[in-house]
Amino acid sequence: MNKLEEQHIKHINQFLIEHYRLYYIDVRTELVDHIASEIEERINNGHAYDAAFIAVFAQWDKSLKLSKFYFKGVPLFLAKEWAKERWIRFGKNVVQGLLAVVVLVLMERILSVRFDESDWFVILFGFSGIGLIAVLYLHNMKVLQDTTIQTARGTFLRLEQIRSFSFIFSVSFVIIPQMVRGFGYSWNIDWYLELYVFLFTMIVVDKISWYREYRQERLLQFKWGKIK
Repeated sequence: MNKLEEQHIKHINQFLIEHYRLYYIDVRTELVDHIASEIEERINNGHAYDAAFIAVFAQWDKSLKLSKFYFKGVPLFLAKEWAKERWIRFGKNVVQGLLAVVVLVLMERILSVRFDESDWFVILFGFSGIGLIAVLYLHNMKVLQDTTIQTARGTFLRLEQIRSFSFIFSVSFVIIPQMVRGFGYSWNIDWYLELYVFLFTMIVVDKISWYREYRQERLLQFKWGKIK
């Protein structure tokens, strides 16, 4: 069985970088192995290297083309994986948020109170919650600056952290109008506290789980940095 020479492996690797902008070393290393295996199979069936190279990349071309929608500028197959994972992460956070609302409602029924009827509770819980989210976000942003990311997974987590900044405004948008009701303005809705707890829990869970994942990913950067 014929095996590709080192120069051919380098050729495949360089082609992925230059033609498809596949800079993520973890995904590129795995993809080089797949493509090399397919080229070797064609060579063993009587094809020349150049012909096998063209035929294999013709099959991969659609998946390797850059996405024009979600994660624009990222190879399409990777953008689809990231979009799927984003929805999975979002779904998990939604479940956590709903569980927090259930706990809040049960506490109110057990204690026979309505927490949102207390101005001091709204102000204390509101500002402390927003403060906690801001601290977690700033901490994670600092963590981002400490490591050069060379992997697809690390890049995805970096994009997710930056994107999540909009969630902080979501919580602020829900709670701040209630905290200024003493000035004659507020949302006249009965379920705003439940909505706040839902969003607050989603964000906090997301920030904590993100940090765990990113810390694990940082350890891999040393490995990939040595073989880059």
